[in-house]
Amino acid sequence: MRGDLPTKDVEYSVKITDNLGTEKLTSIKDYTPALLPNSTESVRLSWKNGYSGTTRVELTIAFHGQAILAGVALGVVGANARELVVAVHDAIDRILEPHLNNHRWYHPFSASEIILPLVAFFLLALFSALRQQYPAASAAMAITGFILLWVWISSLLKPWIAFDTPRQRRKDAVWKWMSLGFLSFVLFGTLLPQLRKILLGF
Repeated sequence: MRGDLPTKDVEYSVKITDNLGTEKLTSIKDYTPALLPNSTESVRLSWKNGYSGTTRVELTIAFHGQAILAGVALGVVGANARELVVAVHDAIDRILEPHLNNHRWYHPFSASEIILPLVAFFLLALFSALRQQYPAASAAMAITGFILLWVWISSLLKPWIAFDTPRQRRKDAVWKWMSLGFLSFVLFGTLLPQLRKILLGF
């Protein structure tokens, strides 16, 4: 297989896109700053081995804050193409696995940034209107509403793919502070008072 992938005519590039445009590098080692710019939109890695080999490979890995614009594109023309695709895909998974985050949990579906706050505010409105007549049911609505609201705010602070920028580091710190405050509110401001009413009657 190695004989089919020539070392000459190999083209490799790194493209970093921000609000000033796209910077093209021949290697990531050529990028000297410690962090990416705050306005970084995408990072695209491309590799292809030219036409001189019996097997032609073109690989593009796109990192983007929006899931629909991120992904891996791999094209192989030659013998044992399917086996080579599987091998390269597994190798990419092994390289990226240590850098996976939990941001996907805050982006459950494509329209979540619009639907989640609407549902959350609707449940909180129902809680405000029904808490006297149906205290237990309204409390469950309030908890669900606050959870959805927390997920929505988290999706704004934690994009699908997060680049290592000064702004993202600040967002991570804000998210940690917000999460601790939210958990404290739910535990001490909602769950424990409801439990006290059920057990002690006041």
